[in-house]
Amino acid sequence: RRSTRGVWRIGASGGRRGRCYSTNLNNNRGNGLQHDIIHSEQAPAAVGPYSQATRFNDVVYVSGAIGLDPKTKELVSDSVEEQTKQCLDNLGHILKEADSHFDHVLNTTVLLTDMGHYSVVNQIYSKYFVKNLPARMCYAVKALPKSALVEIN
Repeated sequence: RRSTRGVWRIGASGGRRGRCYSTNLNNNRGNGLQHDIIHSEQAPAAVGPYSQATRFNDVVYVSGAIGLDPKTKELVSDSVEEQTKQCLDNLGHILKEADSHFDHVLNTTVLLTDMGHYSVVNQIYSKYFVKNLPARMCYAVKALPKSALVEIN
């Protein structure tokens, strides 16, 4: 198996090493497929029954993040600016744990509870996504977990 920083390898003993776990899946042709669960201690844990991120072979899928402080598990403030910065910082920590970076992101989705925040979020977003800009979708939603104002995945 390839070695991945911060990955628990599930062996015959089922023991964990690192910050995520890995399993080998076999498809119908008998080819081994690698599936890793990514977890960064620098970002808040998922607020539901899901992972911060997963890697399937060499592709990383990151769950949506809101502006939670990793230590308090509460929103950093009621400000969309501060929540957006914290949200993107959290995503950066998860990407780093997956040996990736904002420049490698292919697609993002931004969820806003108020489209009036669109330009403010764009200003902050553009400081994190500088080159190799990903494709992006943005939606207005009625509500987000923990009454957040913005979520980005």
